[in-house]
Amino acid sequence: MMEAERAIKTVIEMGAEYVDVRIERERSTVIEMKDGVLRDATVGLDLGAGIRVLFDGSWGFYTTNDISKLKDGVLKAFKLAKAHKNEKKVKILPSEPLREEFVLRVREPVEDVGIDEKISLIEGAHKALKMGDERIKNASVHYRDSVIEREFLSSDGSDIRMHLCYISMGLRAVASEGGDLQEAQERLGAFTGFELIRDRDLEEVAGEVTRRALRLLDARTPPAGKLPIVMDGKLL
Repeated sequence: MMEAERAIKTVIEMGAEYVDVRIERERSTVIEMKDGVLRDATVGLDLGAGIRVLFDGSWGFYTTNDISKLKDGVLKAFKLAKAHKNEKKVKILPSEPLREEFVLRVREPVEDVGIDEKISLIEGAHKALKMGDERIKNASVHYRDSVIEREFLSSDGSDIRMHLCYISMGLRAVASEGGDLQEAQERLGAFTGFELIRDRDLEEVAGEVTRRALRLLDARTPPAGKLPIVMDGKLL
């Protein structure tokens, strides 16, 4: 980003020893369906930057959500560094600049799938959670995908860029019978594309969540007290 590079150059010329700027953009889609009602279906954009300036052995920090005014942020971090005097001065060791770009390769980018199609898949999974069984009292599906772009620029010449995508889905069913209440859930999530959802039979996944909740209604009560357990990693 040219503005960040110019801002870094400006404060270095003013006497700063080191400057770095971290910029992040995240475009996300969130869909939530609970008990037959579409509670959320939104697309959002989050922006932010973190700035560090080292002057005379002291750090100045500044964060902002307005990346169109990076120069102002760098100057404010510079002023904070000048105003802060450390008894023990910080020194940056010299290092070779790193210029790299990492792009997560996916088979089906989430941004290529319309929100209507995503909602339709969520609705199908939610319907499978209910299974027409009156003992299922609550059912919910939560979906989120995020396309993330990160940039790191520094006065030593480093320029690192990352392009990532994270997608997740959570399914939950609550069963009740004779005063007994049991819950089961399943979570899917990975740094990948929409293939995480496309490659799975969501109705089968949802059906298994519901069957698990119903089986728990007939499960024996575990003994009381402190006991060693073996826990499924998905529960952590």
